[in-house]
Amino acid sequence: MGPYARPVPIITFHGQSDTTVNPINASTLIQQWIYTYKNFGINLHENAAFYTSQDNGNHYSYIMSDYIDAENKIWMKKIMVEDMGHAWSGGNDNGSDTDSKGPNASKMMWDFFEAQND
Repeated sequence: MGPYARPVPIITFHGQSDTTVNPINASTLIQQWIYTYKNFGINLHENAAFYTSQDNGNHYSYIMSDYIDAENKIWMKKIMVEDMGHAWSGGNDNGSDTDSKGPNASKMMWDFFEAQND
């Protein structure tokens, strides 16, 4: 990309019980981008938190990892959803390949990208 090259924000969701796409792909994607960010002089480290379902098991628990720089700017986010298979996390069950038990991926993505403008 020459002079147009720049670091871009990344967010990924993956079900830990996905048998269609191996869950290791989410971690591999993040690792590839960590290496790319280093080309821009940005060194990231992981800050992970575990979130449990707060409604008696009607939703999946998940691990959310933020990848932050020295100034605590979040450049990447990885959400690994326990017990979810190959589906859109938080979607309407009437849709195809959706799982309403997952965290709301659409809202989380919107919030993540909107925060990039701060």
